[in-house]
Amino acid sequence: MLLLVLTNLDKGTAWAGRPLLEPSKRRIEALSAFWPLGLIFSVIAYLASYLVTSTLKLSFASIIAIPVGLAVGLIAIEVLYISCARFAINRFRLLTPEPHFASRLESLLDSLGVTVGINQVSFAVVDSDFPNVGSLYNGKMPTIIFTSGAVGFFNRVELEAVVARELMRIKSGVCQFEARLAYVNGMVGLFSGGSPKKLSAGSVARVALADISGVSVTRYPPALASALSRLNDIESLGQSSSKPFKVTAASWLVPGLPGISLDERIAELKQL
Repeated sequence: MLLLVLTNLDKGTAWAGRPLLEPSKRRIEALSAFWPLGLIFSVIAYLASYLVTSTLKLSFASIIAIPVGLAVGLIAIEVLYISCARFAINRFRLLTPEPHFASRLESLLDSLGVTVGINQVSFAVVDSDFPNVGSLYNGKMPTIIFTSGAVGFFNRVELEAVVARELMRIKSGVCQFEARLAYVNGMVGLFSGGSPKKLSAGSVARVALADISGVSVTRYPPALASALSRLNDIESLGQSSSKPFKVTAASWLVPGLPGISLDERIAELKQL
């Protein structure tokens, strides 16, 4: 059962002819993200099973409870993995997009969507002064999210570049995978009282590959490099401290956690 869950990570993860990450690394990342929650369910199931078998005065109550706890833990991991590939966009403070920006963005999504091969993508504007763009699954439809600070921030070619980048994240399955990790981050935050302090190695690699895959669509790396350079020029690169931004940090053009250098990403794009 667990093998089936982890094997699903290998589907739809090729970007511009390059694998997202090696299958083993993706499986390890997913397992390391989900196993704490599975362990919690396993312990609860073990204790409940032990209590029932002890009450019934069955022999080897503690031994009987072990496979029950493990089975419940594995089932819980699969249910969580299948059901949590979505993030409620309304957890952010949503704003009504300006008509001119909405019209411009719809036109871009239509034209680039045909190129990438995506039929349905929604977009939303959330309240944050720091300009940033991300993508998440909102129910059954992927959503490209602009902060209010990003509305009107990018010029025409830069906007095309960042939208292409997010569309490729969606097309490759990364958007869905990151939504699952965001869900786990939120659950872990409930127990730990905090949020992740850094991005995983897999998330760091996916950010760089998203840049490369995005410019493979527009065929104009300087546009994305320009967008990142302008973001890099902002004195304080600080994302909102609200929980929705924290748990979805890896899903943004400029992640809200340390571990990724804008200078390195810009240099990589300039070499293409």
